[in-house]
Amino acid sequence: MVRGARNVMRMELRGADELSNALLELPRGLRNSTLRKAVNKAARIMVPPLRRATPRSKKGTKSPKATPPGTLRKSTGIILRKYRGGMIQAAYIGHRWPKGAAAHLRERGTKARKTKRGANRGAVAPKPFFKPVYDSSKHRVQRTMREQLTKGIAEAREKAARKALKKAVG
Repeated sequence: MVRGARNVMRMELRGADELSNALLELPRGLRNSTLRKAVNKAARIMVPPLRRATPRSKKGTKSPKATPPGTLRKSTGIILRKYRGGMIQAAYIGHRWPKGAAAHLRERGTKARKTKRGANRGAVAPKPFFKPVYDSSKHRVQRTMREQLTKGIAEAREKAARKALKKAVG
């Protein structure tokens, strides 16, 4: 899990047996790079709409610790990770820590709370922005992932064929 990730939604490409079998036929290095490129390209689709949907803080907030307006939006991005030697590629899309650490508070809201001295700090009403963007982009992300995997597998097969031909001739 990425440090500070609070809004986590899992998306797996299922039902793509032909693609996964073709991917497993490739040499390990080509397979991992093809999968990583596809995951990265598909994940980048969600960043612009998420950045636009992220609420901005209002100018002139009373808190002395308030961050400048737009900080949460600017923290929107992607973190790519690989697991099990590259067989599992993950893209974490969201608000990066530390500037985006408060994204979950805006998304889900908070209950009324008090300090140790008893001062009331009120509640924050939930204002979902991540889930609607995820729901609207999900199918486009999956389609892009399938297209990129198909394209990458074809390119990797051609590359492997050229390498085998060069080895046979040379």
